[in-house]
Amino acid sequence: MVEYCCPKCHGALSRGENEMVCTNHCQTWPVLYGIPHFGDSSFYWGFVPKEQMPKVLACAEEQGWQEAVQQVSSGRSDASWFQSYLTDERRASWSLLAGVSDQSRVLDIGSGWGATVFGLARIAKEVVAFDATSENLRFIDIRRTQMGMHNVHPVQGDLIFYPYLPFPDNYFDVISMVGVLEWLGDAVPDLDPTQVQIQVLDKVRAVLKPDCFAHNEVRDLGLEIK
Repeated sequence: MVEYCCPKCHGALSRGENEMVCTNHCQTWPVLYGIPHFGDSSFYWGFVPKEQMPKVLACAEEQGWQEAVQQVSSGRSDASWFQSYLTDERRASWSLLAGVSDQSRVLDIGSGWGATVFGLARIAKEVVAFDATSENLRFIDIRRTQMGMHNVHPVQGDLIFYPYLPFPDNYFDVISMVGVLEWLGDAVPDLDPTQVQIQVLDKVRAVLKPDCFAHNEVRDLGLEIK
């Protein structure tokens, strides 16, 4: 099971059936469709328009996640590439270079529909799929259930507007951010993009175990992270 902390005060959380409660009486966080939510659940960024997602999710539940991907790709001139982009587990091939093993706890930030998540889950002990968009995580939840990959844990949350990520310090062996860091500046247009990136990397580093591969990679970027 994944351990969580309050992203506002970093205090412990007690979990009920439909909510997670900060033991410091900071805030109550909802659990929707079995997925903990630590951010604005109305936020949407996805590969298909938001208004189409209820139909996509219904198709995935009733006909299977592969059929849902087939339907959203149908008619596109780049259908083969699009299906691969959405779901191809080979997007996690880099994990072999990052030392991911059957003992690793991995956090994938910006999970989308789970291409990287499920590639990692073939190898790692646990993979947390962290995304700001609830609909993306519901698709991942449907897919993990249908594939029987119970080491995948979808979590909705925010990288920017709370001081902490909702996990204990020094918790993950590897953290993946594919197609995330370069877009962070757009989320807070009144701040310097580099400062936003550094602030997020500081939060990410806090939940990463010391002396791991990713710590060295961050250092090599030359960023002054606390």
